[in-house]
Parts: sequence; C-alpha cells; structure tokens
Amino acid sequence: PAAPAPAPAGPPKLVFSAEGARIQKGGVYVVDRSVKPFFRAGISPLEVDARGVRWPELAVQRLRVDAVTSQRGRVQVTGSIGPKSNLVVKGRDLALPPFNPYATTYSDYSIGTGKLDVDTTASFGGGEYDSVTELTLRNLDLKSASGGAAFLQNFGIPLEVGLALLRDVSGNIELKVPVAGTSEGTKVGLRTIVLGALRRALVNALESPLKLVGAVLPGKGGEGQPLGPQPLRFATGRAELASGADAQIEQLAAFLASRPGIGVQLDATPSESDARWLREQALRKQLESQGALQRLASLPERGTRNAILKALAARAKGEPGELTPEQEATLQSWLDERAPFSAEALQALGRERLARVEGVLVKEHGIEAGRVTTQPVAEAPVADPPAIRLTLGAASQPAATP
Repeated sequence: PAAPAPAPAGPPKLVFSAEGARIQKGGVYVVDRSVKPFFRAGISPLEVDARGVRWPELAVQRLRVDAVTSQRGRVQVTGSIGPKSNLVVKGRDLALPPFNPYATTYSDYSIGTGKLDVDTTASFGGGEYDSVTELTLRNLDLKSASGGAAFLQNFGIPLEVGLALLRDVSGNIELKVPVAGTSEGTKVGLRTIVLGALRRALVNALESPLKLVGAVLPGKGGEGQPLGPQPLRFATGRAELASGADAQIEQLAAFLASRPGIGVQLDATPSESDARWLREQALRKQLESQGALQRLASLPERGTRNAILKALAARAKGEPGELTPEQEATLQSWLDERAPFSAEALQALGRERLARVEGVLVKEHGIEAGRVTTQPVAEAPVADPPAIRLTLGAASQPAATP
C-alpha cells in the first residue's frame, strides 16, 4: 500500500537568540491595585546586562541586573537562567514602609519604620527549587491592628517582647529563611511554604537567645505563662547564693548584654522554708543563751536539748542536721511555744537577696539600672524553694544602640 501522506508542516517556530542584550538607564514604574491603598513603586536607573539570550525557552547564560529604588535602595541580581537556573539577589537599604499596603492587607501588622538588607541564593529547575534567604532588618518598628494579639497567639509572648528578643546589640534583626521543595510542593502553594519557613525562622531566632538562660517560649496560648529562666536559688534563710547560681547570673548578664531591649524583673518572695529556718535559728540562740539555773532545771531533757542544738547548728551551715522523730517532735513543740517569726524579718531577707542580684547585674556587669526592676517583697511566704524568680520583658527604657 502507498505510504501515508506526511502531516502538513506547521508554521515555522520562531527562536530568538542573541549574543547579548543591554538596558542602560532604564526605569520601571509599578502600580498594584490588588491591595489598598494601591502599591506604587519605581526603579530608576535600571541596568540590565544579559549574555547568551534565547527565547521562547527563556535562557540566559549570564545575567546581571542593577537597580535603584525610588527610596534610594539598591538591588543586584546575578546568575543564569535555563533548564537549571541559579540566581543571587542582593538588596541593600530597601525601605520597608512603602510595602505597608501588603503588610496591612495580608497581616495584622503595619510598618512604622525600617530598612531591609537581603541576600538570597536560589536554584530551580527539573521540578525542584532550593533557596536560602538571609534578612537583616534595621530600625524596624511594627504596629498591630489588634494590639499584638496575633503575635501573642502565635508565639505566646507580646509583640514588643518578641521584637526586643530578636534585636541584637546593634538593634538589627537577622533571620535566615531556607525554602526548598519539588513541583509536588506547589500543590499546597508556594506562599504557604514560604510563610511556614518564615515562622520557623522566627521561632528559631526567638529561642536562640533564650537558650542561654534556660528559658523557652510559652508557645501558642501560653500568654498566662511568664517568660523567664530558672529561678536563682539561695541558701535557706540567708542571702547567700546556692551552688550554681553564680553561673546563672553570669548567663543572665550575658543575655541582657546581647539584647539591649530586654529587661528582667526580680521577685524575692520568701519561702516557708526560710521562715522555718529563721525560727529555728532564733530558738538556737535562745537555748544557747540560757543561764546555768535554767540548764539545771531542764536536766532531764539535756540529751534532747544538746542533740537539737547540734542539729540546729548544722542547719545554720546548710547541712541536714538530722534528728530522730522524737527529737523532731520536741523541736516542733518548742517552736510552737514561741511566736512565729516576724513578716518584717522575712521581707528584710527578700530585700537583701534582691540587692545582691541587682548589684551583680548593675555594678559588676554594667547592665542599665532601668532594665533591672524588682517586685515589692510579699509578707506571706510561699511553698516554693528559696529563690529569686525572674521574668523577662521589654525594657521600659531600652538602651540606646550604636
């Protein structure tokens, strides 16, 4: 049989190829009416140098773009485009307030002030993409339409505390946001993937300084949990730091030095064990000061008395000072016969502990006094161990940054 007739030829395929293409002193003006107020931005001058250009498959062997924004920020793009594309994007001094239409449309926040430096390396092709973006936010001031409720719900801390934790000693916020995936990932939307990566970067950046002092983020719905490291333990009944507390203060001072916008509140509410220790030591002094006639009158109890005195002397040094159950019962009966230790003495102990920690932070480490605040010492003791409890928050008067 005769061979089938060849299919009619289609229109010739147009392929554009150029050794190079350049744009000099160009400009671009953009208006986006999908947000309100409308976003308007300009880039001028715009310089583009492309080598080895092909179209319609869109391939550029070597690309360089230099642009200046209307707010005098600079953007540079270098790399190649093809089956496997590699791009490097560098942005410097990019003003953030002009992007407020996007911030207020798609989030709970608005931008008061701030500039952005950005470095992105990205590769894509073959259904895969991989990028790492390093952001440096300078002089960032955020406002929230709901008073920071969204930030509190997401991270468990107020917005102002989060910003203070993120800022380094220069007042900058640095974030590293990796985004990677395949064409399968586009089913959930690139925006969702990027936002998820950004949130992970924020959590890591918030947790990083807190790990220095053993504090953790309360997490979603954790607004009832104060943000603070482990309490500073003290010797029972005294203003002497317990073993390991000196190192804790060193860590706290280093943390405060690295985050000038953060302050710490000290709470030295005495414990019930403090009250017991003070009552026992008052009894010890009374027993030791008894005259000879009193000691003779209590001769039948002399063995018990000496054992209790020995135990109380050991407890004064922080040792266990063990007693038999019968001796412990006798000690308790002697304590019950005496008035409870005064609230004033317990409060004085709390104030002495506060002065100890405050002095170390302010005088020995140079932390600004306004960043170390204290709670009034309560009269009633609590069941917790003897300690100063620490609560972190935004400093009322943040230190000036260079």
